[in-house]
Amino acid sequence: MISGQSVLTPGNRGGPRHPQVTVIRDYQACIPFTRILAEGDIVLLLTPVVTPHEQNGSDPFEPFGRALATRHPWIRHVPYTARNGITNTHVAFIKRAKAVIFVISSPPNSKQSSQVEIAEVSQTVGDEKPHIVVACGNVQDFGLTEASFPTIIQSGSSPTDLHAVVAILFGECTGAGTSGVKVQELIMAPKHWPPEEWDGLDVTPVYNLWNHCLPDQFHLEKFPLQNLLQRDGYAMHFVVRLPETREIIGFCATYTTFVDKAGERLIGSLAMIIVKLANGGFSTVPSGLVFRQATFDDFQSVSDFIEKETARKDYTGWYDQYMNLAHDGRLNDIILGLDRSRIIAAALVYTPHDGSPLALDLPWARTIGPDVGGVTCICIADDNGAMTSSKDTIMIRLLDACIAVLREHGMQRVYLDAIKGGDEGFQSMGE
Repeated sequence: MISGQSVLTPGNRGGPRHPQVTVIRDYQACIPFTRILAEGDIVLLLTPVVTPHEQNGSDPFEPFGRALATRHPWIRHVPYTARNGITNTHVAFIKRAKAVIFVISSPPNSKQSSQVEIAEVSQTVGDEKPHIVVACGNVQDFGLTEASFPTIIQSGSSPTDLHAVVAILFGECTGAGTSGVKVQELIMAPKHWPPEEWDGLDVTPVYNLWNHCLPDQFHLEKFPLQNLLQRDGYAMHFVVRLPETREIIGFCATYTTFVDKAGERLIGSLAMIIVKLANGGFSTVPSGLVFRQATFDDFQSVSDFIEKETARKDYTGWYDQYMNLAHDGRLNDIILGLDRSRIIAAALVYTPHDGSPLALDLPWARTIGPDVGGVTCICIADDNGAMTSSKDTIMIRLLDACIAVLREHGMQRVYLDAIKGGDEGFQSMGE
């Protein structure tokens, strides 16, 4: 039996057994991180490249990195492989970091290098830096009980388990004793509520949602909106409600109309989807355009795309700005637009006080106010047959992705810089 501090799910108190998060040991006394981290200190997260559990193909440890970044923005998430181990790139990141979190996901086997051995190399390179090993499985199976790591946390590999690890690392729960703290008290799991057909009896909630979500120029009075929505026999609208209060937080308007004068063929149209801002969001787009933050795996593709496009358009200095961020480990400050996995657009984001070199080179945003984030070096590929959307569509979607990232960092306004034409329509997009 290994003693430690645990965070238990309700299943540990009878019923099916659920994974638990346990601090096996912390000889460095580095937990919580508030003891060792100051503003601007870089924390390096090293995670193994593993087969994604979900069909979307995303890195299963990406939610772990995002959760860490919500507590401390200076997280650098860099994957490692069993084949290559700790490379020169990893060494550079380790040397710059204040602390290293090393994730182990599988026990040693004869077919590949041991993740425990790779962790030992990482610890050696880091010398006296705090080095926290997170084992996504049983530490005894991994052979960690005999290892010399001063700080070890045992966890599962689900997002719930890893969010609980984050809570322990930042002192949001003590994890003392075996009674523990419910994981549900530490995080709010994503919720999915089924849509229901709107009866149209009371237009007021939809009217309020409409005017809350849309820019001022699209606001309507209640009666014109009701007249627009009510098309007996030709309209069917849907709403999503909060289960607790029945508040309408989402609205979808659909219509049908005849295609020809014969009146035998109908066509359906999706006219509007609006969602209350606090309840919106999605992780990925199923098809077509996808907009997301860059990852370590995107480095070469980003380099090739920016080098090609900036040279073609004579965007002097832009390539250096992208590469400076990449070499600094700030790949998540690069926002990408992809069309069927091919990069077609990119932009850089920064906030006034997160240590970004962009904020130092471009001081204008912070001179406006502390809540102003920046978007710069917007680069969109020229239209060609391989692109499925217009440049205007790509620009709007790219800016939306940039704004979403800045909003997560507390920014309320955006300063656009390095715009070479095409800015006439920005104001019409609303706030």
